[in-house]
Amino acid sequence: MVEGEKECLSKSSVNNQLSGPRFKGISLLLVAIFLFSEGWLVWLAAINTTSGQVFLGYPHIPTDHYAYKMMTEQSREDGRFFTDNMFTTQEQDGRYLMSGLSVTGWIEALFPRAVHAWIWHSLRLLALAGFCVVLLKLCQSLFGGRTLVALLAFAALLFSQGIDWLWRLFVSKGLILMPGGQWLENPWNFNLLWTGTLATWVWPVMILTGMIVLEIRKPREDLLRGLLRGIAFAVLFSVHPYTALFYLAFTVLIIVFGGVGESPWKQTIIASLKANVGILVGVALVGIYALWARDDAVYRLGSDQVRLWRLWYWPHLWPVVYGPQLVFAVFGLLVDFGRGGRVVKLWLAAALLMSLNPMVTGAKFQFLAVIPLILLEVAGVSYLLRRFPKARLLKIGVALIAVLSLSGYVEAMTSDLRAPEVVDASEASPDMLKTLEFLRTQPEGGVLCHPTDGAIVPWKAHKTVFVGQWFLSTRFYEKVDLVSWFVQGPASDEARLDFLAAAHIAYVLDSPRLRSFGAMPEIDGLVEIFRTDSVRLLTVSNFDRSKNQQTD
Repeated sequence: MVEGEKECLSKSSVNNQLSGPRFKGISLLLVAIFLFSEGWLVWLAAINTTSGQVFLGYPHIPTDHYAYKMMTEQSREDGRFFTDNMFTTQEQDGRYLMSGLSVTGWIEALFPRAVHAWIWHSLRLLALAGFCVVLLKLCQSLFGGRTLVALLAFAALLFSQGIDWLWRLFVSKGLILMPGGQWLENPWNFNLLWTGTLATWVWPVMILTGMIVLEIRKPREDLLRGLLRGIAFAVLFSVHPYTALFYLAFTVLIIVFGGVGESPWKQTIIASLKANVGILVGVALVGIYALWARDDAVYRLGSDQVRLWRLWYWPHLWPVVYGPQLVFAVFGLLVDFGRGGRVVKLWLAAALLMSLNPMVTGAKFQFLAVIPLILLEVAGVSYLLRRFPKARLLKIGVALIAVLSLSGYVEAMTSDLRAPEVVDASEASPDMLKTLEFLRTQPEGGVLCHPTDGAIVPWKAHKTVFVGQWFLSTRFYEKVDLVSWFVQGPASDEARLDFLAAAHIAYVLDSPRLRSFGAMPEIDGLVEIFRTDSVRLLTVSNFDRSKNQQTD
């Protein structure tokens, strides 16, 4: 450990203090800029909508957002808490749980459908405002009376960018070839500005950060704290299971290593384990839900395929993404700044462990490493500047980070970073929207369509689809092949109709995207019920609505 930093962090001086009103004023200004930026990231995409198309309101990871809207729609329409996976026509009982989406649906039910995207983003910005308050408390807790350092840490958390924008620039100019560059198209994994575009990440990380502030400000190990940790785990699981798994890993590290330096350590761990028996309450609640939910075949298929999907952002990418920031974060690891510093280091350790775990895809935990990395970076910079106040090279390095971060922020505010296929998925034609509005008024029944169209059918038409969102549509690629087969064959009318009956499909959505598989054949037994210039809706004339959904 670097000695003396704990004392440095607690000292007050004219150079590192801001008066109360000034501190609050600057903090509010930073929050206002941050919230404006979060709104602008969506608006920037909206004003770049392709001519003749309609922006659907969710520019970033649209297929994920359409899954959220699918669940939200069920809560809005039917008042449901547990929801179906409407991206499959397979028989199910409806046991999916994302409580934040359920509550959002109930709130949206109070407003016309035309403003639901505004409601979603308003709730996201409201959550971000609360998140900012929690982050500010975190910075104050870590850096004590050093209000200037706390303010700089807060600003760094809100606006700090890595150097991934440089790689995007080099790739776009053809200056370098970046193999396996999917991480370049997912900036929300590496800074909070982009993370904030995903409400389903903002809600849980706000709860998580609040619990960590509590760990720093009021360290205690008793039955009440253990029970609170268990409840927090259960709540987080109902909002975002991946963040809950991270929190459980972090809590284990706190129990085992939170008392490092206290004597005797072994007895401290034993006492901590006894005090945290209340965590088992939360674990039991989650376990009961998981066992109950897995009794639903569709939920079981969906949860099992999680283990088949593997995407990691390995730590060897961190120097590439964060650049010189990581150098200062390493110095922050060496700095002793009390229990708060220990908690932040354990936070980073938990994020690293979960990113490398062999059971659940590691990319789902990458965004949880952003906060501790930036805090350790600020701690490292703070220590080095106080230790070597006249080091010119050090000041140049700090200035370089500031310039790189500002440049990344400017890129975010001025460039629509979406890949063409993402832009295509986040838009729809007026003809498609008219057709889906008509489909919403029709009796229940599954829909066969192109998977990109299928991603929005459950949301806009409140109907199940044979294949839609890439992950929630179980056996996605097999089903895409079946859709292609239905259009271009070789197959008889009888074989096609047998397939529709077996998959409990009542409607075929004939769109330009579906016709990319081939011209839609004329099939006896399919009747056109709605037409626009570019989209047709057909129904199976002898579809038996008295039957329950069939397995596919």
